[in-house]
Amino acid sequence: MKYKEINKIYENLIKLIERETQWSEIWIGLIINLPSIIYDINTINSTNAHLLQEISFSLDRLSYGFGKNSSFSIAKEIIKKIFYKINKKNYFSPLLAYNKNVKVLVFDTALNNFKYRNWENKEDSGYHFTSVISFFGSKIKVNKKINNEQIDKIAIEILKIVSKNIDKRNLKKWNKTIQNKFKKKLCYSIKCAIIRFNYFEEKIPNSCQKVYLPTLYSPFNRIVALAMQKKEKIVNSFDHGSGTGNTSNWMLADIEYQLTNKFITFGEDFLTILKEFENKRKSLLKSEFKIIPSYESKKKFFIDKKNNSKIENIIYLTTITFSPNEHCFPDPLEIVNYTIFKINILKSISKLKKYKIYIKEHPDTIKNNYIQKDILKSLDVTSTQNNLDKFIANNNLFIIDYIQTSCLRFALENQIKTIILINDKT
Repeated sequence: MKYKEINKIYENLIKLIERETQWSEIWIGLIINLPSIIYDINTINSTNAHLLQEISFSLDRLSYGFGKNSSFSIAKEIIKKIFYKINKKNYFSPLLAYNKNVKVLVFDTALNNFKYRNWENKEDSGYHFTSVISFFGSKIKVNKKINNEQIDKIAIEILKIVSKNIDKRNLKKWNKTIQNKFKKKLCYSIKCAIIRFNYFEEKIPNSCQKVYLPTLYSPFNRIVALAMQKKEKIVNSFDHGSGTGNTSNWMLADIEYQLTNKFITFGEDFLTILKEFENKRKSLLKSEFKIIPSYESKKKFFIDKKNNSKIENIIYLTTITFSPNEHCFPDPLEIVNYTIFKINILKSISKLKKYKIYIKEHPDTIKNNYIQKDILKSLDVTSTQNNLDKFIANNNLFIIDYIQTSCLRFALENQIKTIILINDKT
């Protein structure tokens, strides 16, 4: 799907949200679901017509949560609480909260950035660590028979926006079956967003003044951010890479900007492109917004500054190999071309006999889409699932094939020799 199409749809969705009364249930539900709406529209438009019935909708996430039933979630929280009470006394759980005097909450993967990066006026004392799974772990159900005319009207409006802003080839995919499916999922997800938003408002301690979040593409992180904005508290979020890795489209950064007060990026060199994106920012709140550069304050691992050792290992870090009915924005290569592309890379580097060669498939790639073991065996390539931290060494060389990836940032930050292969189709 072309940037021009998706950007127009995005801009029209923003206008639709702006027409709603601020802090009304519809307004809240649309803001929380905005990235999921964009993703699902793009997925429908990018999927072959014969596979449309196999699409997994992002709009299902708020209903499903993290797939846990209530009793399982509570049991897991008890175990987690015991573990963190022994090892980290600053863990916060809404299900087993004995410490209500929480001032700063750090969520999930934001913890690594919070601990190991520094920025102007950073305050890192007295924080508590938590996870969105603790708040949204279990599935929820809404009575589908209960109709809400206002939500139905909004869903119809969104379908009109789609039909006006996509090309004729994609318009054929939006038959009555797909339109009805999308509409039902959207209406249901808005209802789920409202329920989860109200639950989070009830469970978050009143003493909490500040949160640190990873990507605001996640509807669960958006619930946290929006609830804190309603309380007029401070929302800090970290640049995941999706906003800055793709320098061709401001919309991807804008989704990250919308609900945060302080957007903490990786360094001053990122400010030029991010400031340019900020000029196009579609503000949904009247709160303060600032882009803050950060730098690495602590090293988890010792890195020898003498960066002249001979290369012994080549590690090929792939991006996601999507199934034919899965897409992201922007898309990597589709599965057939990308699999051929990966094999060609491996064939080329396998000719370099004096190196040990590894491939690390992206953790979100399903195992069925990995390069087959026999192919790797024939090329003398070893598959590895080790964390990137294990490869911090001067005798390693990374090969990366997709620029919009946190792996590239990791390699640069840790001064690892890297070759990046850019395919013009991505």
